[in-house]
Amino acid sequence: MSTRSSKSGKNRKYLYLIAVIAAIGLLIALGYSALSGEDGDQNQQKETGGNASGNAVETEEITAEEPKDVFPCELEDGKLKVTSFFQFTGSNPDCNGEEGENIASINLVNQSEKHLALARLTAVLSDGTEIHFEVSDIPAGKSVMTFSTENTDYELSNPCKEIICTMAEFENDSVVMEDKVSVTVQETEVVLTNTSEKELSDLTVYCHCLLDTDYFGGLTYQYPVDTIPAGESVTLQAADCYLGEAAVVRISDN
Repeated sequence: MSTRSSKSGKNRKYLYLIAVIAAIGLLIALGYSALSGEDGDQNQQKETGGNASGNAVETEEITAEEPKDVFPCELEDGKLKVTSFFQFTGSNPDCNGEEGENIASINLVNQSEKHLALARLTAVLSDGTEIHFEVSDIPAGKSVMTFSTENTDYELSNPCKEIICTMAEFENDSVVMEDKVSVTVQETEVVLTNTSEKELSDLTVYCHCLLDTDYFGGLTYQYPVDTIPAGESVTLQAADCYLGEAAVVRISDN
């Protein structure tokens, strides 16, 4: 009897413990379900743009306006083309070799069939700053890297919004006296041969520095030649073109 009574009490305690554990588990499960439902509602509101009352909220997409890229651009009825606007750090050949950092620079192509004798251009930056460029003696089809004539720098955060050609002069005739002079170039060494029957005197040779396929610098270097007898040659050193190769772009008979 005593043995049966002891087992029965133990069984009741065991069943009671199981019931308590089950009740605790049920409460935990109910709490987790409630939290999950609340999180789901919040997520749904985020995904649908709804507010706390469940109503949909319309959102307006705001996009920043991209600055207009003005390059490449054509000028003078397509005779000239500016292909790029960039920074240059170093010695500026268009400002007497003055050193500078982030100097405003452009690449200009003579797309015409004529010799470009002289051109002046003005770049207008977003803040209204004006930067001036000048090029001379660019043969038809040739391109030139030219730099600010005042050595003006520019920051990428202040882009160019417009470029204007304030003057452009073109020439139809040959400007290298090809009917009287032949020219050969080896790096900076220029050989001029008088192919005429008369002595040539008081000449000026104009050169650009040819760097790869572009002239480096908008302005030319000038070298005087006193005389070239008929049928003979003279050699001059275009020392300013040391970065690349001398390119003879004009010969004048003074």
